[in-house]
Amino acid sequence: MFKLSECWGTSPMRLLVMADSNKSMASAAGDANSGFSRVAVLTSFGQPVSYSNRRLVLPMSWAQLRLGERTWRSRHRFRRAISEILGFDAARRLHWQDDIVSNVAACDPDVIDLRGLCRSKEWLFEFLSEQFPALKILVDSGQSSALQETARWRKYDPDTKITIVLPVYNGERFLRASLESCLCQTHRNLELIIVDDCSTDATPRIISEYAAVDGRIKVIRNTSNHGLPDSLNIGFRAATGTYFTWTSDDNLYAPGAIEYMAQQLTTYPSAGLVYTSFIRIDELGDRLGISMSMPPTGLRSPDLASAVVGACFMYRREVRDEIGEYRAKYRHAEDFDYWVRICIRYPALHYYEPCYFYRLHRDSLTSQHKAKWRGLNEKIVHEHFVTSRNSIHWMGSRRARPSIQGG
Repeated sequence: MFKLSECWGTSPMRLLVMADSNKSMASAAGDANSGFSRVAVLTSFGQPVSYSNRRLVLPMSWAQLRLGERTWRSRHRFRRAISEILGFDAARRLHWQDDIVSNVAACDPDVIDLRGLCRSKEWLFEFLSEQFPALKILVDSGQSSALQETARWRKYDPDTKITIVLPVYNGERFLRASLESCLCQTHRNLELIIVDDCSTDATPRIISEYAAVDGRIKVIRNTSNHGLPDSLNIGFRAATGTYFTWTSDDNLYAPGAIEYMAQQLTTYPSAGLVYTSFIRIDELGDRLGISMSMPPTGLRSPDLASAVVGACFMYRREVRDEIGEYRAKYRHAEDFDYWVRICIRYPALHYYEPCYFYRLHRDSLTSQHKAKWRGLNEKIVHEHFVTSRNSIHWMGSRRARPSIQGG
């Protein structure tokens, strides 16, 4: 079973190594144990995504500003092919700098290591120094990657109250593990609102056991089965937290997930939504792979709907006050509709750190209703981007918040 402690979460320092060759990528291996709790390796060539020993390796995601457009896939393939030849210098020569900014920002580093690059080292140093002035950037071979006090620009308040809503219907099989992952968070000031949607199995008994020993748990029992959208709304009406999120009875948070997302919302007060990547697991908890978060521009496409925000997210109370509740008419795609409604009003932040475990099994809602998603997603996209011609707001870097036109 994949250990929760191996997943990314809060850490004092994070290192990003930018690599344009196998040699420069290999140099990152030693840094994973040099005091950095997490190392991300961003490559300009077609390296597959991998995660092991606290090191995440991923290739550049190109044409991100075009994500959701019909031409996105062809643009992505073209830029990736060019970068195989030119490395990161392709961004400078062909004016694709936005891709560099968005990928680096999604890695969320405190230190950027350019020392192993064969090309573009000087240009990247100047460019990234301007875009990310708070970060330490290593460019000379003599520079040390030893930890220093470089993360003071981050903001985090452990007293911020977080609300987690957990709707459940007949979830006895995996519920205990889900509850444990919520209650064992490094961020302690939280309320867990469990909405039991009229379960007929052992779910009520399990909930009562946990509620009896942890005062942070609030229990709401529906007298009839309402379904997911209404159960979420019932839970959030009772919420008293500053930041909101929700989870499922079969999924798991990494121990630092809530703290990490709360830190991002506190550091970037203009952001309305933050979301991260997640690790897919099977019924036994064995790892199946990583689902990488994508920029919110992809919300414009029904094909990408389930691959953009994903299952690990957090938003502000005032966002819900403005956006309103989850809509039952989009049941089974109520989350996609909600993310679109947020992102046409607020900038969103996405991060590559996998802070969540998403369980795939035969009884999950994902498995049962996958066939319905396409039609619902098309209706949502039509409502927001065809009928109304809205824009998606994306906080693509720490300095810029471009507004991406829909359509």
